[in-house]
Amino acid sequence: MAGAPGPAEDPQEVRSRGVGVVREVQAGKEESADARKDRCVRTTARQRVQAILALEGVGHPPADQLVAHGLRQGPGRGSSEIDSHLPLCAACTEALRTIGSLQRAAKNWAPEEDVSDIPTDRPVRRRKRRSRPATGKHSWPSPWTAWPLFVVLGAFLWLGWTQRGGELSLRVDDRLPRLVDRTPPLAPPASSLPAGAKDAIRDLKRGDCHSASARLRTTRRKRPEHVALRLLEGAAFVCAGNGAEALDAVRPLEGQVAGGEVPWTLARAHLLLGQPEPARRHLAQVLRVDPALSGRARALLIRVAEVESGLQ
Repeated sequence: MAGAPGPAEDPQEVRSRGVGVVREVQAGKEESADARKDRCVRTTARQRVQAILALEGVGHPPADQLVAHGLRQGPGRGSSEIDSHLPLCAACTEALRTIGSLQRAAKNWAPEEDVSDIPTDRPVRRRKRRSRPATGKHSWPSPWTAWPLFVVLGAFLWLGWTQRGGELSLRVDDRLPRLVDRTPPLAPPASSLPAGAKDAIRDLKRGDCHSASARLRTTRRKRPEHVALRLLEGAAFVCAGNGAEALDAVRPLEGQVAGGEVPWTLARAHLLLGQPEPARRHLAQVLRVDPALSGRARALLIRVAEVESGLQ
């Protein structure tokens, strides 16, 4: 039958009520165990029948009459109406089947023997239950256990931002660093540089820009105020292909030294890092302030524009 529960052969419910019945009888109650068992079956059957009939709507005999009819307590009032009603109603038939199941379960049940008072030579060892913290149904993890999730989430957010071309990441292309002229720079006279720069000048003459830039960085850290040393260090790092170190050496001189050598070195350092926007800004400054470098700056601007047009 659709919508009605199946037969309730659940002896556990009757057993739980029967245990209380037996213990109350053993404690001196006047009502016998069979009478209490019968009352337990009646109460449980009435609840089950009411639940079944509630799902089927109206038009059924009362639940008490169905329970009395199912327990075979005599014809009673309305038994003929129930007999004529049962062939036409599957819900009432199911209710009677449930009453019979409860009655059989109560008949076959017997109380267990209580052995709690039986003496024994061996002490009873009971395992202590570990106290567990009560957790709610919807409990949030602590920050100490959830930090890997936040790390992974942050990595995905950062990756998605960089892939969509956000403002935090400048456009990088391998063809932009190839535009930079990495010829070793001409060193100024040795008399205008500190004594520690002589070995670096010899490296530049041999074309070893990596060794020369490292030596110049060490000397510049001892003399950070030396302008010519910073300019030579930045040019050496551009020759070595290290745009970040070139920016670190020359950027403090921006706006403090006249001429186009500082913006020229900065523009090439930005191109080594794949950053065309600041490179164009510095090249435009070279065109305004240094006629000697303006031709090279104009040619480099044209090549940058050609590379960018190929990217779009």
